[in-house]
Order: sequence, then structure tokens, then C-alpha cells
Amino acid sequence: MSGNSTEAESTATIYEPVMNRSKKVRFYIPIEKEGSQTVVDDVVKRLCNRFGGATTIPGQGSYVMNDGELCQETVTLVESFTTDIDVAELTQIALDIKESLGEEAVAFETDSIETAFI
Repeated sequence: MSGNSTEAESTATIYEPVMNRSKKVRFYIPIEKEGSQTVVDDVVKRLCNRFGGATTIPGQGSYVMNDGELCQETVTLVESFTTDIDVAELTQIALDIKESLGEEAVAFETDSIETAFI
């Protein structure tokens, strides 16, 4: 290789991933009821304020209700990454969602994962 570098070579930067052991927090929010978008926006804001960011993902959820009927509904998943899980805080967010939307149940999950930030 000659001593002449192309412009692309001289401006290229190689990024090494910063690996971080973190946990994912995810809420399943039904969005078919009036006011559900306000609830989604509130949860996004709470997760952003607490963890620095949040992502929303559209989805379809299904579960068997207390009366034995199968419930299928459109949901928005709101998730965030953190290194610190406070189950009491997450439970309170889920209870707020449940009360605001008059739901029989609301789900949230946490998951330990390996996250790469580049």
C-alpha cells in the first residue's frame, strides 16, 4: 500500500462497542380504549426521566381473562434499558396504567441482557 491515503480512509473512524450488562424493562399497554395514547405518552415520559430513554413498539396481545374468555387486543410495548431495577417503582407504573385504562390486568417484564452501545 502506498503512502497516499484516500479521503475516505483518512476520515473513517473505527468504533469499538461499549458492552454494558443491563436490564430491559418493558410494559404492555392496551391502546384500544379512549385515553390510551395519553397513558403511553406518560409511561414514555416516566421511563425517559428515570432511565434516560424509551422505545415504543406496536404489537398484538392475547390472554385469557378471569371469566375464561380469550382477549386479543392491540398493544404498545414501551421499553427502556437500565442497570438498576426497582420492582416497587415498576409495579406502581403498572398499577397506574391498570387504573387509568380500567384494565383487568397489565403486564410488565424485566430481562437481564447484554447490550452493546456503539
